[in-house]
Amino acid sequence: MAHTIEYINTETPETVQKALNDCQAYLGSAYDEVCKLLADDNQTATAHQVRISLMMLGIQGYPATALMDTFWKK
Repeated sequence: MAHTIEYINTETPETVQKALNDCQAYLGSAYDEVCKLLADDNQTATAHQVRISLMMLGIQGYPATALMDTFWKK
């Protein structure tokens, strides 16, 4: 996904929301479940494990960062 969509000025809330919206459109009905799994993890997985899991779903780069920063709290 990050290879097909370019995200500019990633520090703005609008860009974060665009990445989250793109993830939701890409994942469809699985989006809510993925967000819940990230929120419920409570830091038991490492950041590397979460990134690999998201990559296996087809989400990488900035969209993965946006999901992790929003739902998988550090």
